[in-house]
Amino acid sequence: MIKIKQMHYLQEKHSEGMRPENAGRARGTAAAHLRLLRSYMKLDELFTMNNRFMNVELREFLNLNENGTDMYTWNDVHQTGWREVLSLGSQMHQLTAPDTKVSILVGYAQNGFPLYQEIYNRLNAKFCHEDGREVVFSFHREIITVYPDKGTFNYGDDLGNDIMMGAGSIKIEPIIEGDHYKYDMEPYNEYINQLKNNNIDFKRNIEELTRQNGGNKSNTGIEGNSYFWRFNENSFP
Repeated sequence: MIKIKQMHYLQEKHSEGMRPENAGRARGTAAAHLRLLRSYMKLDELFTMNNRFMNVELREFLNLNENGTDMYTWNDVHQTGWREVLSLGSQMHQLTAPDTKVSILVGYAQNGFPLYQEIYNRLNAKFCHEDGREVVFSFHREIITVYPDKGTFNYGDDLGNDIMMGAGSIKIEPIIEGDHYKYDMEPYNEYINQLKNNNIDFKRNIEELTRQNGGNKSNTGIEGNSYFWRFNENSFP
């Protein structure tokens, strides 16, 4: 009974928020209200009842900003509540990122010989808000609002500190086993596959992007990808 009431309420509020007369801040306020209910959602039951609504329609609605759009700015994601995800945690949003690498100086051996590390310097940067919103920017600091690399709202609240900037450690097991993997990562892959199966142009675009730029890619360490943008082809030999 609770799950039925939850689904009815979420669909009703989503429908109200998407009405043309509620465009703008009214829509943004409605999305913010539903985000407050994230921890109370019976996700197993809700996804079983209506996967399409939970995974696409509601997820995109919950990711809207205060103005009721998905057009976040670079300044927005540097406000309170936002943190950049480590490079490792953004690897599923890199199909449109160029497969370029540079060598950077990371130290010296005991004999004084310089030590270099090869890094990706133009990967997309992903930012997550504590309320579940997620935004991805290209190295041009331009927001990405289309699949396959756009940011998608996170139902799972266990993304936490494991792959966030400043966490000091990277723990993979909780991510793979937790709600974020079950309700965000797996459904994301499922929807991308649906898009490829139902849209030949989208499939061809994905195949071409993969051919040009490779698939998932990331840098090691405890930095987000925006950290590596400062390095260019002329920085180091």
